[in-house]
Amino acid sequence: MLNQFQGALATFAKRHEFYLSLMIVLIVSVLSITSEDFLTLGNVFDMSVSSALLGIMACGLFVVLIAGGIDISFPATAAIAQYVAATYILNIGGNFMIAFAIATVVGVLLGMINATLVYKLKVPAIIITISTLNVFFGLLIYFSNGEWLYGFPDWFMDGIEIFSFTGSDGYDYGLSLPILTLIAMIALTSFLMSKPAWAARSMRLVVTRMRPAVSVLTCLVSTCLCTATWAH
Repeated sequence: MLNQFQGALATFAKRHEFYLSLMIVLIVSVLSITSEDFLTLGNVFDMSVSSALLGIMACGLFVVLIAGGIDISFPATAAIAQYVAATYILNIGGNFMIAFAIATVVGVLLGMINATLVYKLKVPAIIITISTLNVFFGLLIYFSNGEWLYGFPDWFMDGIEIFSFTGSDGYDYGLSLPILTLIAMIALTSFLMSKPAWAARSMRLVVTRMRPAVSVLTCLVSTCLCTATWAH
Protein backbone atom coordinates (compact mmCIF):
# COMPACT_ATOMS: atom_id res chain seq x y z
CA MET A 1 0.00 0.00 0.00
CA LEU A 2 2.81 2.39 0.91
CA ASN A 3 4.66 1.58 -2.30
CA GLN A 4 1.51 2.23 -4.34
CA PHE A 5 1.02 5.58 -2.63
CA GLN A 6 4.64 6.56 -3.22
CA GLY A 7 4.37 5.51 -6.86
CA ALA A 8 1.18 7.52 -7.35
CA LEU A 9 2.76 10.53 -5.66
CA ALA A 10 5.88 10.26 -7.84
CA THR A 11 3.71 10.07 -10.96
CA PHE A 12 1.64 13.07 -9.87
CA ALA A 13 4.81 15.07 -9.18
CA LYS A 14 5.72 14.78 -12.85
CA ARG A 15 2.44 16.25 -14.05
CA HIS A 16 1.65 19.90 -14.73
CA GLU A 17 -1.16 19.72 -12.19
CA PHE A 18 1.40 19.21 -9.43
CA TYR A 19 3.07 22.55 -10.09
CA LEU A 20 -0.28 24.29 -10.49
CA SER A 21 -1.37 22.87 -7.14
CA LEU A 22 1.80 24.13 -5.49
CA MET A 23 1.22 27.58 -6.96
CA ILE A 24 -2.37 27.66 -5.68
CA VAL A 25 -1.28 26.56 -2.20
CA LEU A 26 1.43 29.24 -2.19
CA ILE A 27 -0.97 32.00 -3.26
CA VAL A 28 -3.62 30.95 -0.72
CA SER A 29 -1.00 30.79 2.03
CA VAL A 30 0.35 34.27 1.28
CA LEU A 31 -3.13 35.81 1.08
CA SER A 32 -4.20 34.06 4.29
CA ILE A 33 -1.19 35.45 6.14
CA THR A 34 -1.56 38.98 4.80
CA SER A 35 -5.34 39.19 5.29
CA GLU A 36 -7.28 37.63 8.14
CA ASP A 37 -10.52 37.93 6.16
CA PHE A 38 -9.30 35.92 3.17
CA LEU A 39 -9.65 32.34 4.41
CA THR A 40 -13.15 32.73 5.82
CA LEU A 41 -16.26 30.78 4.90
CA GLY A 42 -18.03 33.89 3.63
CA ASN A 43 -15.13 34.85 1.37
CA VAL A 44 -14.92 31.28 0.05
CA PHE A 45 -18.59 31.43 -0.96
CA ASP A 46 -18.10 34.86 -2.56
CA MET A 47 -15.14 33.67 -4.61
CA SER A 48 -16.99 30.51 -5.59
CA VAL A 49 -19.95 32.48 -6.94
CA SER A 50 -17.66 34.91 -8.76
CA SER A 51 -15.70 32.06 -10.35
CA ALA A 52 -18.71 29.90 -11.22
CA LEU A 53 -19.33 31.62 -14.56
CA LEU A 54 -15.80 30.99 -15.82
CA GLY A 55 -15.85 27.47 -14.42
CA ILE A 56 -19.03 26.54 -16.28
CA MET A 57 -17.66 27.95 -19.53
CA ALA A 58 -14.38 26.12 -18.98
CA CYS A 59 -16.21 22.80 -18.70
CA GLY A 60 -17.96 23.32 -22.03
CA LEU A 61 -14.84 24.51 -23.81
CA PHE A 62 -12.81 21.63 -22.36
CA VAL A 63 -15.11 19.09 -24.01
CA VAL A 64 -14.86 20.99 -27.29
CA LEU A 65 -11.06 21.05 -27.19
CA ILE A 66 -10.85 17.35 -26.31
CA ALA A 67 -13.06 16.61 -29.34
CA GLY A 68 -10.56 18.44 -31.56
CA GLY A 69 -12.56 21.62 -32.17
CA ILE A 70 -12.73 25.14 -30.81
CA ASP A 71 -15.45 27.71 -30.17
CA ILE A 72 -14.50 31.36 -29.72
CA SER A 73 -18.07 32.66 -29.78
CA PHE A 74 -19.24 31.10 -26.50
CA PRO A 75 -19.06 34.40 -24.51
CA ALA A 76 -21.45 36.02 -26.98
CA THR A 77 -23.67 32.94 -26.95
CA ALA A 78 -23.90 33.06 -23.17
CA ALA A 79 -24.56 36.82 -23.20
CA ILE A 80 -27.43 36.51 -25.69
CA ALA A 81 -28.90 33.56 -23.78
CA GLN A 82 -28.76 35.59 -20.58
CA TYR A 83 -30.35 38.63 -22.21
CA VAL A 84 -33.22 36.72 -23.82
CA ALA A 85 -34.00 34.83 -20.61
CA ALA A 86 -33.80 38.02 -18.53
CA THR A 87 -36.04 39.92 -20.96
CA TYR A 88 -38.63 37.15 -20.78
CA ILE A 89 -38.60 37.28 -16.98
CA LEU A 90 -39.05 41.05 -16.94
CA ASN A 91 -41.88 41.13 -19.49
CA ILE A 92 -43.77 37.89 -18.84
CA GLY A 93 -42.52 36.42 -15.58
CA GLY A 94 -42.04 32.74 -14.95
CA ASN A 95 -39.57 30.78 -12.89
CA PHE A 96 -36.02 29.47 -13.00
CA MET A 97 -36.91 26.36 -15.01
CA ILE A 98 -38.59 28.39 -17.75
CA ALA A 99 -35.73 30.87 -17.91
CA PHE A 100 -33.20 28.04 -18.04
CA ALA A 101 -35.12 26.32 -20.84
CA ILE A 102 -35.26 29.55 -22.87
CA ALA A 103 -31.55 30.16 -22.42
CA THR A 104 -30.76 26.58 -23.44
CA VAL A 105 -32.86 26.83 -26.61
CA VAL A 106 -31.16 30.11 -27.57
CA GLY A 107 -27.74 28.58 -26.97
CA VAL A 108 -28.52 25.51 -29.06
CA LEU A 109 -29.84 27.63 -31.94
CA LEU A 110 -26.75 29.83 -31.97
CA GLY A 111 -24.58 26.72 -31.78
CA MET A 112 -26.42 25.27 -34.77
CA ILE A 113 -25.63 28.43 -36.72
CA ASN A 114 -21.94 27.95 -35.99
CA ALA A 115 -22.10 24.26 -36.84
CA THR A 116 -23.96 24.83 -40.10
CA LEU A 117 -21.49 27.49 -41.26
CA VAL A 118 -18.51 25.29 -40.42
CA TYR A 119 -20.03 22.29 -42.17
CA LYS A 120 -21.30 24.06 -45.30
CA LEU A 121 -18.41 26.48 -45.88
CA LYS A 122 -15.66 23.98 -44.97
CA VAL A 123 -13.91 26.73 -43.01
CA PRO A 124 -12.01 26.04 -39.75
CA ALA A 125 -14.20 26.46 -36.68
CA ILE A 126 -11.88 29.10 -35.21
CA ILE A 127 -12.49 31.40 -38.20
CA ILE A 128 -16.25 30.91 -38.13
CA THR A 129 -16.60 31.37 -34.38
CA ILE A 130 -14.41 34.48 -34.32
CA SER A 131 -16.75 35.94 -36.95
CA THR A 132 -19.95 34.92 -35.19
CA LEU A 133 -18.54 36.22 -31.90
CA ASN A 134 -18.53 39.73 -33.37
CA VAL A 135 -21.83 39.25 -35.19
CA PHE A 136 -23.61 37.95 -32.08
CA PHE A 137 -22.27 40.73 -29.87
CA GLY A 138 -23.15 43.31 -32.53
CA LEU A 139 -26.72 42.04 -32.77
CA LEU A 140 -27.04 42.01 -28.99
CA ILE A 141 -25.91 45.63 -28.71
CA TYR A 142 -28.18 46.65 -31.61
CA PHE A 143 -31.37 45.09 -30.26
CA SER A 144 -30.68 45.99 -26.62
CA ASN A 145 -29.47 49.51 -27.44
CA GLY A 146 -26.73 48.88 -24.93
CA GLU A 147 -29.19 49.39 -22.06
CA TRP A 148 -28.96 47.64 -18.70
CA LEU A 149 -31.88 45.56 -17.48
CA TYR A 150 -33.47 46.50 -14.16
CA GLY A 151 -36.49 45.63 -12.04
CA PHE A 152 -36.13 41.86 -11.74
CA PRO A 153 -38.63 40.11 -9.44
CA ASP A 154 -37.55 39.23 -5.91
CA TRP A 155 -37.48 35.48 -6.57
CA PHE A 156 -34.91 36.02 -9.30
CA MET A 157 -32.73 38.39 -7.30
CA ASP A 158 -32.83 36.17 -4.21
CA GLY A 159 -31.79 33.14 -6.25
CA ILE A 160 -31.86 29.54 -5.09
CA GLU A 161 -29.86 28.51 -2.04
CA ILE A 162 -29.60 25.09 -0.40
CA PHE A 163 -28.65 26.72 2.88
CA SER A 164 -27.64 30.19 3.99
CA PHE A 165 -26.02 31.82 6.97
CA THR A 166 -25.13 35.28 8.19
CA GLY A 167 -21.42 35.93 8.47
CA SER A 168 -19.65 37.97 11.11
CA ASP A 169 -19.68 40.90 8.68
CA GLY A 170 -23.49 40.90 8.68
CA TYR A 171 -23.91 39.66 5.09
CA ASP A 172 -25.84 36.55 4.07
CA TYR A 173 -23.99 33.70 2.36
CA GLY A 174 -25.12 30.35 1.01
CA LEU A 175 -24.75 27.55 -1.53
CA SER A 176 -26.44 29.31 -4.47
CA LEU A 177 -27.52 28.31 -7.97
CA PRO A 178 -24.28 29.32 -9.77
CA ILE A 179 -22.26 27.07 -7.45
CA LEU A 180 -24.72 24.20 -7.85
CA THR A 181 -24.63 24.60 -11.63
CA LEU A 182 -20.82 24.55 -11.61
CA ILE A 183 -20.80 21.38 -9.49
CA ALA A 184 -23.24 19.73 -11.91
CA MET A 185 -21.13 20.74 -14.93
CA ILE A 186 -17.93 19.44 -13.31
CA ALA A 187 -19.66 16.14 -12.50
CA LEU A 188 -20.99 15.81 -16.05
CA THR A 189 -17.62 16.62 -17.60
CA SER A 190 -15.84 14.22 -15.25
CA PHE A 191 -18.28 11.47 -16.18
CA LEU A 192 -17.69 12.02 -19.89
CA MET A 193 -13.94 12.02 -19.43
CA SER A 194 -13.93 9.01 -17.06
CA LYS A 195 -14.61 6.60 -19.92
CA PRO A 196 -11.25 6.72 -21.75
CA ALA A 197 -11.82 3.66 -23.91
CA TRP A 198 -15.29 4.81 -24.96
CA ALA A 199 -14.13 8.38 -25.47
CA ALA A 200 -11.06 7.44 -27.51
CA ARG A 201 -13.06 5.05 -29.69
CA SER A 202 -15.80 7.63 -30.25
CA MET A 203 -13.35 10.42 -31.07
CA ARG A 204 -11.47 8.25 -33.57
CA LEU A 205 -14.73 7.30 -35.25
CA VAL A 206 -15.89 10.90 -35.49
CA VAL A 207 -12.57 12.22 -36.74
CA THR A 208 -11.89 9.49 -39.29
CA ARG A 209 -15.37 8.88 -40.67
CA MET A 210 -17.41 11.99 -39.89
CA ARG A 211 -14.90 14.84 -39.69
CA PRO A 212 -17.50 17.56 -40.52
CA ALA A 213 -19.62 16.32 -37.61
CA VAL A 214 -16.91 17.35 -35.15
CA SER A 215 -17.88 21.00 -35.57
CA VAL A 216 -21.57 20.19 -35.23
CA LEU A 217 -21.04 18.15 -32.07
CA THR A 218 -18.57 20.47 -30.39
CA CYS A 219 -20.52 23.65 -31.07
CA LEU A 220 -23.70 22.13 -29.68
CA VAL A 221 -21.99 20.72 -26.59
CA SER A 222 -20.27 24.01 -25.90
CA THR A 223 -23.38 26.15 -26.22
CA CYS A 224 -25.56 23.72 -24.24
CA LEU A 225 -23.14 23.87 -21.32
CA CYS A 226 -22.48 27.58 -21.60
CA THR A 227 -26.15 28.55 -21.52
CA ALA A 228 -26.20 27.38 -17.91
CA THR A 229 -24.32 30.57 -17.11
CA TRP A 230 -27.51 32.63 -17.24
CA ALA A 231 -27.98 31.56 -13.64
CA HIS A 232 -24.96 33.63 -12.68
